[in-house]
Amino acid sequence: MRDSVLFLCVLCLTVSQILGVFRCPPCNKSPRCPHLPDGCERVTLPCRCCEECARRIGQTCSAYSPRCAAGLMCMNRRGEALERVPRIMKTYHGICQNVVVQPVVMENTDIEERRIGSKHYKHRV
Repeated sequence: MRDSVLFLCVLCLTVSQILGVFRCPPCNKSPRCPHLPDGCERVTLPCRCCEECARRIGQTCSAYSPRCAAGLMCMNRRGEALERVPRIMKTYHGICQNVVVQPVVMENTDIEERRIGSKHYKHRV
């Protein structure tokens, strides 16, 4: 019984975070944001008021850091690459890298095999 209640509490918290029940606190009208260098790709993290520089190639990335700059992906040690690391993936850590994503093309032979095996298929010579 106790495990069921604990599970329901965790489930409710997870669903409420996904649905956005917990909102970010409002920003101050004049936040003291640090000066960003020229040429920096500016990004704003969720629930933060100040802009930050996007991560450059070779810099670490996670759910708590700014996203990687345009054209880069956050790749972890297992070779999984994400353009943006969702906040829910709290243990995901990687390095910003150029990643070439190859399209996956799969041939669907299942339909042809069903046609050949059916009584309606006429073999042509």
